[in-house]
Amino acid sequence: MPFHPAVILFVVIFAILLFMAPIIIFPLILIFALFKIYFIRQKKRHADCAQSVFASIPGFSITHLLVGTKGESVALDEKSKKLALYSTDKTCIICNFNNIISVDKRLGGHSATKTNRISQIVSAGIGYFLFKEKGFIVGGETGSKNTYEIITSIDIDICVNSLQAPMMSINLYNGGGINTGSRKYKIIMNNANEWISRFRAIMT
Repeated sequence: MPFHPAVILFVVIFAILLFMAPIIIFPLILIFALFKIYFIRQKKRHADCAQSVFASIPGFSITHLLVGTKGESVALDEKSKKLALYSTDKTCIICNFNNIISVDKRLGGHSATKTNRISQIVSAGIGYFLFKEKGFIVGGETGSKNTYEIITSIDIDICVNSLQAPMMSINLYNGGGINTGSRKYKIIMNNANEWISRFRAIMT
């Protein structure tokens, strides 16, 4: 018995996709890997540059170092009780711990709403069963919705008693939005909170 044309078409399309998948996927994996290597090397270059700058400061020994996404950095020397800030324009200032005025965490982003499609369909079906066409419209609009925060940037703002550079922002994340429930967000926020706590301990 001959196969239905639709079945033959499906098999042909499936075979083409199966053949093309490695050709399409491999370049994408390669591009992703190259970008990953680039960002890792860039991060290391920023860290090496910051360490080199802070190491050249007489009498300053790094005990804690935080490097931002663009190379902006902050270093603490617990022994001498000094703070060093290095900005993207290659400005470096050093001040005592008691010159720290304030430290704040700043998040940029927006709220997003996600509709549960299954819940929406069920609600629409119940609405139609009870109230016909109008109920279908109302029910379809009352599906469960979840609102969550999308974060596009995370910064630590450091304000010090200095006329040269009274405030500097250390950017910990800047890019495509990340969900506040994601693992990446939690890792970045744990780092930010650790530094905020460290500065609070210094300022008390």
